[in-house]
Amino acid sequence: MNRILRTSLLFFLLFGGHIALAQNDVVNDDEKSSYNLNKPEREQWLKNTAAGLFIHFSVDAQLGVVISHSLVGASDEYADRFFNELPKTFNPSQFDPYQIAVLAKLAGMKYIVFTTKHHAGFCMWDTKTTDFNITKTPYKKDLLKEFVTATRAAGLDVGFYFSPEDFYFLHANHLPISRDNVKMDAALAKKYEDYNRRQCEELMTNYGKIDVFFIDGEPKEVVKETCWRLQPNILITRGAIKNAGANPTRHAHHPAVAVAHHYWHGVAVPAYQRAL
Repeated sequence: MNRILRTSLLFFLLFGGHIALAQNDVVNDDEKSSYNLNKPEREQWLKNTAAGLFIHFSVDAQLGVVISHSLVGASDEYADRFFNELPKTFNPSQFDPYQIAVLAKLAGMKYIVFTTKHHAGFCMWDTKTTDFNITKTPYKKDLLKEFVTATRAAGLDVGFYFSPEDFYFLHANHLPISRDNVKMDAALAKKYEDYNRRQCEELMTNYGKIDVFFIDGEPKEVVKETCWRLQPNILITRGAIKNAGANPTRHAHHPAVAVAHHYWHGVAVPAYQRAL
């Protein structure tokens, strides 16, 4: 009994905050644009696909916290240290995307979605848009490229998670870091859109065919337009497919959180220390 209690307590300490935060971090896609250029056969493919793997991983994984969200409401000192100090110590030298992909395939996954950029704004690829990226760390290499190559080699489809919401951009432009109260003038809003457009152009042109794309945040319209313009067959899930309340939600579980819609499936894998 004591062992069960200890295990339950450890589970709560490690993942309880993540679950509570996820429940309070809701994007109301049904209330946004109905702009959807997904091909019907691609949406049908997703409905018929048993499962996919969804990996969240970023520069602040080395802190052992839920990525990005610690910045919301943080002090300027914390934000400055986050953006300036964390890249100096980020070296996921044990990250093995091929091993992950092989295990995913053995588990029955059909695709893997990987975090290209989470809300913090750290880019896991060799981007020309910002120095806040993986190649400016001790790791130096394009980790996203390694993921794409390994996933394809294992025979799985490639998916990208992308957050147009970018705390690094907000901080650099002297705006408070917030998820729901960001106010910009027209000139800065255009700069923000252009910034995300250029990042998506890199993702859609430098890594071959991308099968699945998951958008988390605003401004999402420029992201959708760019992705479909450059890759017309790409399937955009969150951000394009509306939730249908009458349809049952199917869940796939990691011993941490349930993360599936009826239109997309996954298991959340904390990459954290295993890759560091």
